[in-house]
Amino acid sequence: MKAHLLKAVLIIGSVAMGFNPTPTMAQTIIYVKADGTGNGVSWANACSMDDAIDVANTGSAFASDIQIWVMKGTYTPSKMLTIPTSVKMYGSFAGTEGALEDRDIAANPTILDGQKKFGSVVRLEPFSVLDGFTVQNGSAQANPLQNGGGVYACDSTVIANCIITQNSANAYGGGVYAKDALKIVNSKVEGNTALLGGQNIYGCCITIEGGDCFSPYICSRLPVSQETRATIDKTPFRTLTVRMVGTGPFTYQWYSNTSNSTVSGTIVPVSTDSAYTPPHTAIGQLYYFVVVKNACGVDTSNVSGLHAVAPLVTNYDYTGGVQSVVLPPGQYIVECWGAQGGSQRSNSTSGNQAAITGTGSKGGYAKGTLDLTATTSFYIYVGQLGGTGGTRGSGYSDGGVAGWNGGGTGGSDADNDVGGGGGGATDIRIVSGAWNNVASLRSRIMVAGGGGGSHPSGVGGGVNGGTNNSLGQSTQTTGNAFGIGQAGGSQNVTGWVGNGGGGGGWYGGRTDGNRGSGHSAIGGNGGSGFISGHAGCNAVNASGTHLGNPNSYTGLVFTKTSLTAGNASMPNPRGTGNITGNSGHGFARITRTR
Repeated sequence: MKAHLLKAVLIIGSVAMGFNPTPTMAQTIIYVKADGTGNGVSWANACSMDDAIDVANTGSAFASDIQIWVMKGTYTPSKMLTIPTSVKMYGSFAGTEGALEDRDIAANPTILDGQKKFGSVVRLEPFSVLDGFTVQNGSAQANPLQNGGGVYACDSTVIANCIITQNSANAYGGGVYAKDALKIVNSKVEGNTALLGGQNIYGCCITIEGGDCFSPYICSRLPVSQETRATIDKTPFRTLTVRMVGTGPFTYQWYSNTSNSTVSGTIVPVSTDSAYTPPHTAIGQLYYFVVVKNACGVDTSNVSGLHAVAPLVTNYDYTGGVQSVVLPPGQYIVECWGAQGGSQRSNSTSGNQAAITGTGSKGGYAKGTLDLTATTSFYIYVGQLGGTGGTRGSGYSDGGVAGWNGGGTGGSDADNDVGGGGGGATDIRIVSGAWNNVASLRSRIMVAGGGGGSHPSGVGGGVNGGTNNSLGQSTQTTGNAFGIGQAGGSQNVTGWVGNGGGGGGWYGGRTDGNRGSGHSAIGGNGGSGFISGHAGCNAVNASGTHLGNPNSYTGLVFTKTSLTAGNASMPNPRGTGNITGNSGHGFARITRTR
């Protein structure tokens, strides 16, 4: 019967509309009423809903424009109504109309009731139209139809003049699920539920025109995988973007949070668009989400994955020369470790190197935070470990070499009782030059004192350098010399011991510059430390005059400062945890934090 019905509908409908019954030019109308038993070619001969769908599904292969006109009433289909590709189904007819514009949609409700039996009430295949219906009591609960309790819409479909309500879905889109592009015109979609998202509508390619205000719905999810930037101000984060369904215009407000939650977030300034790129200019770990509002509602996105920004760390080890860096505006943590003093040797037999009988004292530590407002060049001078006595020349009677950057040379005597060289200071300067250039020394903004040579000796400073003799410690205003440790005294006499060299520092450490006393060597004193801005320090101007306050004439002043002597706990520059004083060469580190 359906084959005869199809043939009758195609021919009679086409002739009635003035078209030849050809596959490319035919326009066919199939008429439906709730108790219809006819062939569907007119209201008087209307067919049933199931027959109309079956005929349209077969006829769509032969006709480019098939329409199904449905008379008012309640329809309870026995299975999901699948509107075939390119077919348009119109409801809200009284049963007498001859044209679409004759419908009175409000007066002729046409209800498609799924009765919570079989999943989606209607499935729209590509390019199909559903116009003038109330769709209710759909229940998309079982695989694979867990989406779109009322309507499941495929690509390039239209829902117009419809009410879609009291439907549910086990996954997404209680009222409508749009697999791809969908236009909703002059319709209401309300009072539906979905377990996973999109209570009323779900899909990111939905266009809404006219009708009541649709509450905003964020149809895309923020990425939840962690995104980490190993260093500050390097590769930017990906942009976070949300796509909206609902009645525009929308307002957007992005938030950051230290926890994986949309509760108690912090407003992100100037972030009122659908897209936001998290900054990577400050260290920290943050999550992000967005709240979207329109005239009739609000929606909150999921929480993004963790965005982690680690500091940019640059390490400077001893090289024997000046190292430089140009830093842009930002916040930096600057750290310096002074070098250790060299070891002493005593009483060798002729032609043999003497045994080490004492190690030099350890270097100090300086730390501070610097906020730069302009691009600035810095020069880094990393101190050298003071030389061990008896290793400088071809014989074994030479005192230890002076540690580069201010350490004093170790003293010696005729029978290889030789002192260690003082450890070099580690410092940061604004004026470049040789390590002992006066203008360069005066421009220092941070200094970690080097330890004295030989043992016992004085550790590197601290505000003051350490001492193990009566010669006086290096301070903020006194010492051997500004930036230079004293050389240990030597004697070309058997039985007299060379002294250890003084450590480099803000002021270099003193030692005995003449000779030792008997076989007991005098160790050098450590150099003092300095930080511009640190309480207890005394800065100088470009002429070398002390200012009576800790702030450098360069205008660069640290905050959150600490000066630690070489006999106290400090961070390990080459590993983890803490150490007591710095051993070996000096070290410097600059960490950008924002």
